[in-house]
Amino acid sequence: MEEETHMPFTATKDEDERDDDDEVLANETAEDLQVSVQRSGWLKKKGGGLSTFSRRNWKSRWFVLSERRLTYSEMVGTEPLGAINVEDIEAIEEVASKGAEFGFAIHTPKRTYWCVSSSEDDRKQWVLSLRKARAAFARPLDEGGKSDFMVY
Repeated sequence: MEEETHMPFTATKDEDERDDDDEVLANETAEDLQVSVQRSGWLKKKGGGLSTFSRRNWKSRWFVLSERRLTYSEMVGTEPLGAINVEDIEAIEEVASKGAEFGFAIHTPKRTYWCVSSSEDDRKQWVLSLRKARAAFARPLDEGGKSDFMVY
């Protein structure tokens, strides 16, 4: 597994590369980044553009799951292109389709992120890690015993 470095950064991304709903990372301090990495590795992510001319192709991205957020970048050690706050994750769903047998979806209020791992074992580990990270932020059960966090 590649080692993650912790240093201040400012995210930059060309407009045609930016996903509409990505949280823009800017001017984070070293203190903000001093969190333990739960999991990291390469996944393919489907582009999230919604405009008429946007690209929605699959690209390899380096993902890093920390206690609070899941970030992704073009290469190991480069500035993140985007991030998903763990507390915003509503559901994590294993999905499979032709050409994406080891896929999973990360549902947030603004967007669904589609990812594909390299093997069934890798997918299961990512889904488990994401569910564990999300469970730390799960809202308490209501009086009827229901939580607003869905697990598939």
